[in-house]
Amino acid sequence: MITIKNFYDVVTNKHHNEEDWLNEIYHPDPSFDPVEEYGTEVKVLRGEFPLHKSISWDWVVPMVDSEIKDGSARILDPNFESESKYREEKIKLEDIGMVISSLDISPPEQDTWLYSVVSHSTRFYNDELKKRYIEARTKHGLKQCHVFVTYSTKTAFFGMHDDPQSLMIVAGIGDVEYSFEDGSSHLLKPGDGIYIPRKVAHKANIFGPRATFSYCWSYVK
Repeated sequence: MITIKNFYDVVTNKHHNEEDWLNEIYHPDPSFDPVEEYGTEVKVLRGEFPLHKSISWDWVVPMVDSEIKDGSARILDPNFESESKYREEKIKLEDIGMVISSLDISPPEQDTWLYSVVSHSTRFYNDELKKRYIEARTKHGLKQCHVFVTYSTKTAFFGMHDDPQSLMIVAGIGDVEYSFEDGSSHLLKPGDGIYIPRKVAHKANIFGPRATFSYCWSYVK
């Protein structure tokens, strides 16, 4: 059972145990496949994650700041240094047979914008954020989490894309809508989740500042 006390004994992170982290995300339990458990269709889970309804910027902003200082956050500015580092890492993963989706970004039409940030690690979670992660892990066995943080609608962000792994995305701060190639869309309120099977193309539509939690079981299925 995962608790705040044993959090980092259970949750593997790239920076404190890189070998275990790589093994967990790229060589997951072969007996479990999210598609077999949850299906091949997009599913919306209304109110499935009640703790995620009460998330504070006072928890999220220090986490983002720590990751930016640490160099582990992905800053979504196509001209920023971290983008070139991300592309180099993507190429290395592809060289060893790990195919990940193209998540190229482009600036918005406005001349000025605030960048969005993707947090990749639980290493800087305070106890309250750990409780939210524990909720997702306990209910659905989710292991990895990226937090997508947007401060303004005037931002550079991902377009329509697909991922090699199935996702469970949970709205935290602010509403977020996900649209799909078939023309459908689903609006999430804080505490709502959406299951997106691997290889299903999707796009996030944002309406203001938001922090959205993108969970997965591994990076390969």
